[in-house]
Amino acid sequence: NDNDICAENNACYCVLMGFSSSGSKSYSDEDYDYTHDADFIKFSANSPLSGVAILQLTYGTEDTITFDVECERTEGNVRIVLLDENLNIVYDFDVAQRSSYTVNDAKGKEFEIRVAGESAKFTVNVARQFSSN
Repeated sequence: NDNDICAENNACYCVLMGFSSSGSKSYSDEDYDYTHDADFIKFSANSPLSGVAILQLTYGTEDTITFDVECERTEGNVRIVLLDENLNIVYDFDVAQRSSYTVNDAKGKEFEIRVAGESAKFTVNVARQFSSN
């Protein structure tokens, strides 16, 4: 439910999963490793995933950020959401087809993309693009 998705601490169970990231980071703090802070994220749940997991963390370095999500679900239920810095749901991505969402006035704000699953097997690709107004 929304309370589980928006909780500050998440729980997730998945025996076989894959995660890769590439591209630039948005956080400038070099002392902290933001593994999920990257322009491109690929996440695969090769065994059923249940719970909530963070896919991508983003700090607004520009005025506008466009998030692009493409999900291929093979089992179970999947929900992918964009959260703002107060952990409120800003947008629900369509998991049946590629979907995008643009945030304006994003500079200096933080965002998370999270996935919630119920016995779900899937692969998801997440991309972000920064631009100035």
